[in-house]
Amino acid sequence: MENNEEKKSITIKQGTGDEAIDMTIQVTQEELDTMERIRKYSPDNWKGKELELLQEARKIIKEKPVVSPMPQPKTAEAATIDIEEEPKHKNAGLWWTLGILAALFIAYQSFMYYVKQQTKDLERYVHQSAMSKTKEKLSYKDLTFDYPGNWSFTKTEVAEGMFMVGGTNEKKSEFGVFWTKSDMVSVETYIDNVIIGYATSDKFSNVEYSAIYNTRINGLDALAAEYSYICNGKHYFAQLIGFVSDGNTVVVNPVALSKESLSGEDFQMMENSISFSASY
Repeated sequence: MENNEEKKSITIKQGTGDEAIDMTIQVTQEELDTMERIRKYSPDNWKGKELELLQEARKIIKEKPVVSPMPQPKTAEAATIDIEEEPKHKNAGLWWTLGILAALFIAYQSFMYYVKQQTKDLERYVHQSAMSKTKEKLSYKDLTFDYPGNWSFTKTEVAEGMFMVGGTNEKKSEFGVFWTKSDMVSVETYIDNVIIGYATSDKFSNVEYSAIYNTRINGLDALAAEYSYICNGKHYFAQLIGFVSDGNTVVVNPVALSKESLSGEDFQMMENSISFSASY
């Protein structure tokens, strides 16, 4: 055990090319072993990233439980994590879309529903360097899809016959799937009303949106529109993708802080694995 705690000096290159510099760092054998495990998770990102991943290794070791007779003060890092795990209600994009879709659904069904917001299965954020590459499977009612391990999801029955799955990651991206068995409203109407809701609300500013266009999602014909808005000083970019599958009218709603992220690997994994079955 003492041998594992012995500090060793290693020299690594930080950076690449002419800008690379040699850096000497004191580490334990445990830190070196942990850094090697991280490297195996992200081999494509290893070059020029040694110092960054070594710091990640130290972070993992630091987060292991420590047995102590005295209470330990909360660190600044822990306080940051607490803030990151604030309730889902502050994810303005998905929940605003949910409100618009629910209101439209209620109006066309001609009777009132009481919206029930149930929070369950909220997972802690998984460590980025190791777990963001993993793949999990979500199943709720007749919806299934794969998602990256660093996302956390909630499942909600919005009203009778209408459901939502909504998730976030540590980069403040959001992914929502809304669906209903009702066929009283067309996919185009759902998309159009959501965008109108954003454009006419005092909650959002600088709302811009595209025309509705034809597309495909996981082998199905679909309609889509892109839009962007500013909320609480942050610029959001989003997309609405609507389609019908196994008797479900579905709207998929990815939201991110950059337009490029909407076509990133996380959203592609989720969108390309969405499927429905008549299981309830």
